[in-house]
Amino acid sequence: MKLPMRLSRGAFDVAVRDTIESYPGLSRAPLPMLHARQMLFKTFMELDRRMRRQLSCARLRGRA
Repeated sequence: MKLPMRLSRGAFDVAVRDTIESYPGLSRAPLPMLHARQMLFKTFMELDRRMRRQLSCARLRGRA
């Protein structure tokens, strides 16, 4: 499988999914891994958002 050299932000999942699905015999393993990657990324983004909000509130209160 080959992917484009450069992918814009957020285009990775779409490009990988399209590439993987074009190889039906190989899609059984990579598709669940792609799904797990998406879930990890969503979780990371949520935790990062919470941390930044908490830090921002702490700075406003003069704690940081």
